[in-house]
Amino acid sequence: MTDDQLALDLNKEEKNKKEEKRLKEKESLLKKISTANYDDVRSKVSNILNRFPDTRNSDKILIQKYWKTYYAELIHNNDLISLSSLIELENPASIIRSRQKIQNEYGLFRPSSDIQNRRKTKEQSEKQKQLSDKPDTPLITFFADESGKNDSYILVGGVCSADTQEIERFQKLISEWKKANKISHEFHFAKLNKERLSSYKEFFSYSYEQLGALSFKVIGIKVQSLLKGRTLSQTIYDLYYQLAYQGLEHEIENNRANLPRTVNIFKDKEDGGDGLHLAELKQDLENKLKIRYDRKLELGILEPVDSCENELIQLSDLFIGSINRVLNKKPEANSTFNQKDELAEYILKTLAINLSNLNLQKNDHVYINFL
Repeated sequence: MTDDQLALDLNKEEKNKKEEKRLKEKESLLKKISTANYDDVRSKVSNILNRFPDTRNSDKILIQKYWKTYYAELIHNNDLISLSSLIELENPASIIRSRQKIQNEYGLFRPSSDIQNRRKTKEQSEKQKQLSDKPDTPLITFFADESGKNDSYILVGGVCSADTQEIERFQKLISEWKKANKISHEFHFAKLNKERLSSYKEFFSYSYEQLGALSFKVIGIKVQSLLKGRTLSQTIYDLYYQLAYQGLEHEIENNRANLPRTVNIFKDKEDGGDGLHLAELKQDLENKLKIRYDRKLELGILEPVDSCENELIQLSDLFIGSINRVLNKKPEANSTFNQKDELAEYILKTLAINLSNLNLQKNDHVYINFL
């Protein structure tokens, strides 16, 4: 091997290591966002960028919102800060570095393309002052799952919440419950065995008792009902749009949400789907939401997350898995009744879901509709 070839190999290896590190850092950040665990500067900056879209275009507004959110006790009337308190505030340079990493390296919460030009105008200075007092855009978050792509019914749905604090509360309660009951395994419908059936039921039962403002939603379609010329991917894109649209309408109907709103969708990483599929899905959702809601409902995050420590992803998996088990059960399995059938029956009964007909079903915590 020549020196030039060796140098090229070393350079390629170094690039691979950097890319692996970047992906791990992004995955770690998304995990914190999806579980509302903001315990360091980077995750706190991501929270501000997520909740306040205007901060994506201005470091001045970002720093103001960061301080107001995490150091409210140090800020007095008329936004005054005493000199003695300045040393306690997060360093602006640290906030800006985190923003740069989140936007430039992770590709999240990107600024508008014309931000540099707008920053140069004198009018922007006054606009920034006005925007710094603008309230945050509330979120509606879906922990989504797909199922039945090779069966009779295709399903997209999961757990939904229009309250970030509810997500944080729920995750904390479930983590404490698992610790108290010495449960370390994940809850995945496909991995259910007889020995763990009782723990699966207890997990769902306790989760249901702690729902608060959380709810279950699913949109489905029978494969035979697909419009001629629609591909499977296009159909799944349509189902995600309907989940966001009908899911929000259900939240508004139950007085848990209003407009404007930002939609965050976290998918189970194990569902697969390459980067191109996610990019196409994101673009499709952005376009459809823009047309229907005229920017009053915009897509924030659409990213896969590891279900390992995200109980809401696991809860979504059990919910969708139960519906899929009933609707898409293979003919050869109809004569048997095992632990998966028992769990599906238990979950659907708990949620008062009747799949003998596929009409619209909804109550405070459940929304099911078939297109």
